[in-house]
Amino acid sequence: AHRAAEERPGAGPVAAIVQREVLGVRVGKMAPPGAGVVATPSLFLSSYPRHYVARRLEAVTVDGRGDEWEEIAWSTSDVVDITAHGNASLDGVDESQQMRFKVGFDASNVYVLAELKSFFVYAANGPSHNVVAPYKDDDFELFVDPTGSTQGYVEFEVSSRNATYDVLWGVPDLDGLSCDGAPFLPPCVNTSFPGYAGTWTTFPGLRVATAVDSYATYGPTTWTVEAAFPFEATASHGGLLDGASFSLLQGGTDDDDYSSRYHPAKAEQVYWFFDVSRAVHPRRFDKGGDYVYCPLDCDDEDLADFSPQLSPPTTDQCQEVLETWPTLLGVDPYSCYWEYVFQDLGPEAYMHRPLRWAVLQFQGQDEGTECKLVEWPGRYLASQIFYAQRAALQATGHYASSLEDLLPFCLQGDALLRQQLRRGVGEKGRRRRRPPPPLQRRRRPPPPLQRRRRPPPP
Repeated sequence: AHRAAEERPGAGPVAAIVQREVLGVRVGKMAPPGAGVVATPSLFLSSYPRHYVARRLEAVTVDGRGDEWEEIAWSTSDVVDITAHGNASLDGVDESQQMRFKVGFDASNVYVLAELKSFFVYAANGPSHNVVAPYKDDDFELFVDPTGSTQGYVEFEVSSRNATYDVLWGVPDLDGLSCDGAPFLPPCVNTSFPGYAGTWTTFPGLRVATAVDSYATYGPTTWTVEAAFPFEATASHGGLLDGASFSLLQGGTDDDDYSSRYHPAKAEQVYWFFDVSRAVHPRRFDKGGDYVYCPLDCDDEDLADFSPQLSPPTTDQCQEVLETWPTLLGVDPYSCYWEYVFQDLGPEAYMHRPLRWAVLQFQGQDEGTECKLVEWPGRYLASQIFYAQRAALQATGHYASSLEDLLPFCLQGDALLRQQLRRGVGEKGRRRRRPPPPLQRRRRPPPPLQRRRRPPPP
């Protein structure tokens, strides 16, 4: 892209050139006025994740109602199951369990407003922070990776009764990656929550409020979450950009200078990776010897005479639910729930996979036109190489040393990726060369035209 800018003086910002010449799309302020859409195919854009544009906000009162958010649009895509099953009956989420959200920001905070539909709102624990994690209650969850490195990302959870929990993760949890124990490795996890190591938290800079239309009463209802997350740390709390200070990421540069690249109030055209999700637990309703499991088996039932089981379901009950609804994540007390997300995680079933999250774009000096992230094709290809090498290691005991060896381990579900890789690379891993032009035989020129002369008269 930089070479293109040097070779084409006055062609505009490097990002605009990449958008036109590489991505083949025109997006936002980076494209010159009147520029048309390039007709050539765009690499990997069919796999581009969901995209949301955060808008500027002013004077937000965090009370769970969201009265100041009228000018910001709700997310428009339905939440889906955490795993992409390839079957609409498994991927989709019933309208009764849908969720939508808004994201805004000012000079100091990121703000999130979420609205969650439900049949029965209940949580065992009341307002607290990093005391009792809302693992076993229905909750709202936010994950953000400001640097896009998958290191130093933040997890946040809150229940309907405002029991909150936040963690700064060094590397993706339970993904077989090394952390701790070496100067250049980030800490595995840092949180003031007693279940893990460390002292990090965004509280008291974090401000959260929830509001419930109808609590502990069966029937269609909603509950909302409103939260403010500080960008930067102070002496009393951490910030969402704290992960940018890891030495492996910053390469020896000043912390403030590095993190400023990802601060939407200090830099232009800032992108984060993020996802939002909700956890929905099965709840049994009993009446004599009859019972049903909500929410997936009771939308048409009149449960006025049924009694809800307020304690978490047992392992046997979770197994019974799983046999009917196979997208339940597990049967033990910590995995007996459904996870519904803004961006599905492909074949994964665990939120801690930042490579698969959606794109969060922060409104710049323009009006906030949606601009696709210019680095996406390279990031996507690198991630697919990573997954393919991991599959090769598992299958053969070693990493592939050539593209010929690696191609068979590309994700089977991504036929487009395989096609695009093979388009430029031969089956044996060699770069395809253009075939020489066919041999042109030189033909002898035709003999000069011989005009027939009339014979002389006798």
